Amino acid sequence: MQTNTIFYFLSTFIIFSVEGICQKPTSNLPPIQLVRYKENYDSIKIQNVSLSFIEKIKHIDIDKKPAIYISFGAEVREAYEFHKNPVFGLRQLGSDGFWLQRYHLHADLHVTNIVRTFLQLGSAIKIGGIGKPSPIQEDKLFMHQAFVQVALPGKTSKPKVIINAGRQEIEIGSGRFVSIRIGPNIRQSFDALRVIILDVDNWSFNAFYSRPVKNQQGYFDNETFSDKTPDFWNISATHKLIKISSNIDLYYWGLRNKDAEFVQGSGRELRHSFGARVFANQKLVDYDAEVMYQFGDFNNSHISAYTVSVDAGYTFTNLKAKPRIGLKTQIASGDRNPSDAHLQTFNSFFPESGGYFAGVSNLFDLHPSVDLDLNKIKLKSAVAFVWRQSNSDGLYSPGRVIIIKDAGFNKYSYIGTQVQQTAFCPISRYVSFRGIYQYFFAGKYLSNSHPKRHDETFFTVMVSLII
Repeated sequence: MQTNTIFYFLSTFIIFSVEGICQKPTSNLPPIQLVRYKENYDSIKIQNVSLSFIEKIKHIDIDKKPAIYISFGAEVREAYEFHKNPVFGLRQLGSDGFWLQRYHLHADLHVTNIVRTFLQLGSAIKIGGIGKPSPIQEDKLFMHQAFVQVALPGKTSKPKVIINAGRQEIEIGSGRFVSIRIGPNIRQSFDALRVIILDVDNWSFNAFYSRPVKNQQGYFDNETFSDKTPDFWNISATHKLIKISSNIDLYYWGLRNKDAEFVQGSGRELRHSFGARVFANQKLVDYDAEVMYQFGDFNNSHISAYTVSVDAGYTFTNLKAKPRIGLKTQIASGDRNPSDAHLQTFNSFFPESGGYFAGVSNLFDLHPSVDLDLNKIKLKSAVAFVWRQSNSDGLYSPGRVIIIKDAGFNKYSYIGTQVQQTAFCPISRYVSFRGIYQYFFAGKYLSNSHPKRHDETFFTVMVSLII
């Protein structure tokens, strides 16, 4: 199947959906979720209203007894990216601009309230620019998600135990360690067996065993449960602290990677991580505090690493733009001595970008921000001050790829300062616009590296249609 055929199908689908895009949505229509399989359109069948085309395809009855229906959805995201001195000039000096296209199409088959099958095709294309597409920019046609879910009810009709088996997106906690990776052109998915237990005396439990999907750039060429990617597993529990309107996460992560790479060297890594997170989003105050300790072995030597983070904000709800003043800070350990066999570099697993160019390893930062809600336009202004936690370790990307290895002679710790401006505009229920501008002022660590690194500029505008 050619890529142009998929594009034509999606374009036709969108044209027939214009009626639903322009029409005022049904008031009881459930919200669109970032993770699409979290959406539930059971309620549409009982609404005694005139439905648009999009609303009709959200609940197509196949059989009423037993209740079997199928739901369809799609996403088209068009983005333009501009980079100047990407990766601080390591990849290249000068400017580079290109277009990124993302296409998703999914079908969600429900067989009663117990069994469902969720399938999501994806296509990601890079047009223009210098050099070959990166692994998170282009994959012409692939199965992004394909899993079977069994939901076992408790005393009520609501599900009590949920079992997912197959390829799926996994969203847990704050996204610092496992993210669906919404920024890049290709989102993260895992081949996994996952079990979720809901609402046991205000506790919920989650466990999975997985391998991340490694995207290739052809047609349906991504391996299933590939032995080229790490083994990754988790056990976690979330408890609602009702009296103080907060929540607490307690968790364990496990990672086995035969091709791990750090400034110290490369080899086999077995890492165990225990952590806790306390978070709340109240009317005026929100906060998210997390701590984690890691141990294990790397090339038969001991691992001892940690991270601590705090993200807090206050919203002035009585002011017109409802400004939120926030401050985020985090520290993630770095290796104290690359010549020593023991390893102290923190592993952040599969995070989101973190909001700036450096990754969440060997890092200390201060990140103040201001959010404004101007009717339909939401603005976020931020600045990040970033240091190395250990001057004996290097600089890592958000995907924990080593950017700079020259830790041995570079005595400076200050990586640099980043300013960021983000604008988000939900034009309608289905269409949104986002723009991001980032400028990173290289600090002494970057300017004294060999070869010398430079300031970096990043700019993107994107329009998304999600139905």
